[in-house]
Amino acid sequence: MQILNTFLAAGMIALVPTVTVAAEADWIADYDEAVKVAKAEGKDLLVDFTGSDWCGWCIKLHDEVFSFEEFETYATEHFVLVALDFPKAQEIKDLVPNPERNKELGEIFGVSGYPTILLVTPDGDVFGRTGYQAGGPAKYVEHLSEMLTSGKVELAASNALVTEWAAATDENRTATWMRVMDTFEGLSADSVGSAPLLPIIREGLTLDPENKAGMKLRAIKALLGAGQGDKELLSTAKEMDPKNESGLYELVVKAQCDNVRAITDLADAVAAVLKLDEMGIKDQVAASEMYSNCAFWSWKFLDNSEDAIMFAKKAKAIEGVDQPTLDMLNDLLGELEPAEEEPTE
Repeated sequence: MQILNTFLAAGMIALVPTVTVAAEADWIADYDEAVKVAKAEGKDLLVDFTGSDWCGWCIKLHDEVFSFEEFETYATEHFVLVALDFPKAQEIKDLVPNPERNKELGEIFGVSGYPTILLVTPDGDVFGRTGYQAGGPAKYVEHLSEMLTSGKVELAASNALVTEWAAATDENRTATWMRVMDTFEGLSADSVGSAPLLPIIREGLTLDPENKAGMKLRAIKALLGAGQGDKELLSTAKEMDPKNESGLYELVVKAQCDNVRAITDLADAVAAVLKLDEMGIKDQVAASEMYSNCAFWSWKFLDNSEDAIMFAKKAKAIEGVDQPTLDMLNDLLGELEPAEEEPTE
């Protein structure tokens, strides 16, 4: 729940001490300089996109994982450590060597919340993506080790498909696209093998512009599910499924929620979820995330207790809500719902 966690992190500022990851001796604050070091040492990069003086989850990750020797020993053996900081305090901003480059890298790598931890080759290929993980340094090291192995395998397989696509002729282009699509749909939502395939998936829009073979619809679903919702794609999706009969419309609304970047975006996102709710949401995992986000936004930013309570109850009614979100929903309901009056004798 990236968007929700980003907002929740902002609310933890006063509860934890300020830590500046970039000031640590083994972390490099300049990405391009770190790439040079990685190439010289034959290592990959572990890149931490952090808000060191305001992001609660970033600070927890530092305190619970990065500050331990067990993490440092493993990480420095395999990676060049890079901390790209997005602080709010001016005195810490002054320590960031190239904030504009950090912003550019965030856009290149699709960073939408903090902390975002990327495992990256010196050539810029991402083969691991994660964030805060509870459990301390030992569990985090195990997590990184798994990504180091499986991520490179997935990335290599996807790159092979990219090469196959580049060599495809007019006669086998559609068949090659279908193989790419089959592979893409078999990957998990956070798979590092997805990104190299996205430009090929988009080709389905032009290969089957009238959706006669179902390629256009399939491509739009895949792109929206991967967070690739530009205005043209969102507009096309709404036109193809105005009543959410195929679940396409809800992907549009989810993309709108995922792309909330400012307080001014919240009211439109909540209104879109309300409209979608009337149609019926097919994906219950997506429904849980959208309901939870809307509950939090209505509670903390839109001053709409009625919507906040309604969304919170809808979110709680869906199985599988993670514990931090469930805690937030219970806090919301405890604060906003009027206490039941004691029966009189």
